[in-house]
Order: sequence, then C-alpha cells, then structure tokens
Amino acid sequence: DEPADRADVAWDALSHRTLRDHLVEDLGHPEAVAQFFGAFTVDALAGDERQVNAFTALSFLSGETRGLFALPGGGGSSARLLARRVAGAGARLTAEASAVSVREERGGYTVIYAQGTRFFRMRPRGVVLAGQTHLQRWLCPDLLDAPRLRALDTILHAPVVVANVLLRSARRLVELGLGYDTWYFGGEHFADFVISDWTSGARHDPDRPVVLTFYGAGRAPFDREGQGQERVRLLGTPLSVYEDSLRRDLERVLG
Repeated sequence: DEPADRADVAWDALSHRTLRDHLVEDLGHPEAVAQFFGAFTVDALAGDERQVNAFTALSFLSGETRGLFALPGGGGSSARLLARRVAGAGARLTAEASAVSVREERGGYTVIYAQGTRFFRMRPRGVVLAGQTHLQRWLCPDLLDAPRLRALDTILHAPVVVANVLLRSARRLVELGLGYDTWYFGGEHFADFVISDWTSGARHDPDRPVVLTFYGAGRAPFDREGQGQERVRLLGTPLSVYEDSLRRDLERVLG
C-alpha cells in the first residue's frame, strides 16, 4: 500500500471517483466486477464499491498481489513476544489485560484495566493509546476535543452475520491450495471464509478436521435506518436458512 504522498500525482484524480464509478464508467467493466471487489472493501475498508474512493481501494487491493504475510496467533502473540523482549530489558509489560478507563489528572494519568475477573489501577507518567479510534470516546473522553467527539458520533457500525463450520477433512482445501481468507461471489448470506489453522503448519495436513469461519457480505445501505433494519433481518433469519446457504456455498466453492 503506497502512502498518498508517495504515489504518482497522475493517480490523484482517483481520490474523487468511487471504486464503482472507476471500474464501471471509466474502465467499462460490468457491475458484477465492482460488486465483487465491493464485498472485499466493505470488510477491509468499511465501505462497499459505492462508498470507497478508487485511489484508496486500488492501493489496498494491489497489496493482495504481493508477498503473503500473517501474524500467527494474531495480536495476542505479538503482545506476548513484546512482553518477553521488554522483560529482557529490565522493564515489565502486562499482557492479556484490557484498559477500561484512561484519565488525565494532577499532571499525570490514571489507568484502570481488567485482567481476568479483577480490576487494577495504575498511575503512569505517560500513556500511548494504540487502538481503534471509536473506542477512545468511551475509554478516554476527557482527552478528546469537541470536534473529535462530534466526528465519533457519526461512526456507523454495520451488523455482519458470522458462522463457524467444522469440516471433518481439510483435503479439498489442501488440494485447491486455498489461502488464509477465501473470498467468493454469489453467496446469499456470506462472502468469505477464514481457515482457522492456516497460519500453522497444520494447513498442509489434508486429513485433519478444521473450522472455517464465514463472514457476511454486509450489503445493506450505509445509513442508520438501513443498518438498523439489517440488524433486525439478520437476527430474524432462521438458522436453517443460514445452514442451507452455507451448504450451497461450500458445494460451489469447494466442488
């Protein structure tokens, strides 16, 4: 992903075009092509082909053609590795804990965090907040100014259905050489699935049982009314409908 200030200025105009308009109107591709990539950007960039600009979307999507990378174990493993490195330098880092309150007071800070079923209070000299911005309004509201708080009020959370499917054998996944996250087009309720143990050496074992985690496409209108109706629809859809949809997707994608 090239930062905007490092990109060729010839591509700046794409910042003012949606991904859909660039693919369909500028390049002449069918709507289905834009919708296919929209299913990906709605998850990765928080907007479908009608909401994200073409410059950002193409920059992000082009990263899929480069070398694959993964963080085995996710952010938790990274935190544990960092804790060991910090301990080696004579300092201490607490892992598997979640901050619930950060306050600035008397020239310093007060942090309350939860670890297991217990809460702890600490008063550090400084604080670095490295998390999603929309959580900061609840974590440290007094550290945010009025314009930022108003901007956070505009954030819209989109409901997405998630389902875990257990396969008795991973043979077909190995035969197809599928990656960590497989996207497909044409699903009624789902758009992609993640192979749970792909980041481990087990992904090469065709005889292992494996869990696939499926994620919905999130195609509802991006407004509060539309997302509210989508939440009701997802909760009101019978489980059997989701199960039938998953079976059709698996038969079609895996063959």
